[in-house]
Amino acid sequence: VANYPSAIDYRAGTARPDDANISTGETELVTDFPENPFTKPIPFLICPSDGAAKTESGKAFGRTNYALNFADMLWHIGSAGDMRDRAPRGIWYHGAYQEVGIGSITDGTSNTLLLAEVAVSENFNDRRTKAGFAYNAGFGNTTAPSVCANLRGPDGTLTSANVRSYKGWAWGDGRKQISVDTILPPNQPSCSKSTDRIFVNGMITAGSLHSGGCNIVLCDGSVRFISETIGCGNVGGLPGAPDHTGDWWYYTGPSTYGIWGALGTRNAGDSAGNF
Repeated sequence: VANYPSAIDYRAGTARPDDANISTGETELVTDFPENPFTKPIPFLICPSDGAAKTESGKAFGRTNYALNFADMLWHIGSAGDMRDRAPRGIWYHGAYQEVGIGSITDGTSNTLLLAEVAVSENFNDRRTKAGFAYNAGFGNTTAPSVCANLRGPDGTLTSANVRSYKGWAWGDGRKQISVDTILPPNQPSCSKSTDRIFVNGMITAGSLHSGGCNIVLCDGSVRFISETIGCGNVGGLPGAPDHTGDWWYYTGPSTYGIWGALGTRNAGDSAGNF
């Protein structure tokens, strides 16, 4: 794998693409490196119900319907500060040079999310609420997640004029496009402040093409179905309890996003209870 470029970092003639070039970069990568391992579909990472996840080897990045738990913080939204030196509240994290072992899951492996389903984007301009990604729609590090939730239209599409959609692309890349945040409930919108580096700046919501919710995997290895009506606490506020002082991204207490938020945290002293 070391002989091949990263699925996202590659674009011919440039050291690193911006988000507007990712669709082009995918074509160039698979053309220049037809045997790149990132283009290989892995059957157990693909849900049979999602046709957009099925790609031909050597034609596109290998997709995945099973995304990494990045927990309940609005990491890297706009100018919220560099989060890479913060300990992750979830199990996975982009840029945190820290190990997350089984011993650090003090909230309990049966109460902590490992993976959750996402609906894979059909194309770069996918407007479906479950699979698309809205940007430049008033959402950022100083606005509540409810601002993003309000971009869900009655016809199952995003109302934002701007979309950049590559949710579930590139199983071989550990950044935001194959992660979920346990803030908004499944099948709600995913958002970013702008098109600039959505793959690290943004809130990605779980979801699937199943009716009413999505499947998740817990850290004890069990699989559960989570309803899209699961409790999410106060999505009208930023992370952090009312008595927390200082910037919200330094908050370390129990999730303020209800049962779903508690499922995302591994050591916040909260429990998802009977979900």
